[in-house]
Amino acid sequence: MTTQQRWWRFRQFLNWYASAKTIYDIHSPGAFELVSALEQLPIEWKEGREILNFRKRLRRDRHLLTKDNEGPKAIIEENYHNSTVGRFSRKTQLPLSAYRKMFRLAKYRNAKHILELGTGSGLAHYVLRKARPEAHITSVDADPYLTELARTNIGRHERKSSFICDSFTGFWQDEAARSMPWDLIVLDGDHRGVTLLNNFHQIRKNNLEYGFKPSVFIGDIRWSSGMLTAWEELMDQYEGIALDYFDFGILHPGGETGPYLKASLIPYRYKFWRAGFFA
Repeated sequence: MTTQQRWWRFRQFLNWYASAKTIYDIHSPGAFELVSALEQLPIEWKEGREILNFRKRLRRDRHLLTKDNEGPKAIIEENYHNSTVGRFSRKTQLPLSAYRKMFRLAKYRNAKHILELGTGSGLAHYVLRKARPEAHITSVDADPYLTELARTNIGRHERKSSFICDSFTGFWQDEAARSMPWDLIVLDGDHRGVTLLNNFHQIRKNNLEYGFKPSVFIGDIRWSSGMLTAWEELMDQYEGIALDYFDFGILHPGGETGPYLKASLIPYRYKFWRAGFFA
């Protein structure tokens, strides 16, 4: 990350912090229930320890990333070729707070069908599997090496996990993919704003056609100005609950008539004067 990018991100953080609300600012019962679940649903000690150990193993992996396989490998060739799996993991993984929210969101939705667009090295898939052991989880990536890397890290014989090497556009052309009743969709692959918008428009089209209303977890919403612009557009248009946690965002279906919540959220310990009767 360049100095200019760091400075841009710092300014964005200041803007986000100034507008961020705490759980005590939320008065809609449905939104309060969701935010409470995202902050308070328990993560068992064993589950948490296994996730931390898996994350640590990925971040210390010294195997080299290669481009020996055929297919589109933009991520590896441009940024991480001749680097290690560990460096790739450290640079691309979200903060631990994001994975906690992802874990709790999967549990809150009681998700049975989960879609992940962008495999990374497999950490998100692992977190989702720990949250919902009985769920069918499908991970898609256009890079054959990353697809295989995630499959290997998760385990080739995980019966309810599927790993598909395809572009996101190609994946959505499959009728079975469009008609699957996804409960939770994780978008954390191509970090271009136009790709985020295209994926979400396809999700919304599927919702209208098949009547499904998944929750959507979007990673790295401030990866670039293009991603941030796309995220802000989604927040503005989304008819439901839109939560901005700075590094990631969550879109959750609301009722037919609202009220809809669109807010930046921060743990109240970082804005303690917003707690209780001070709010």
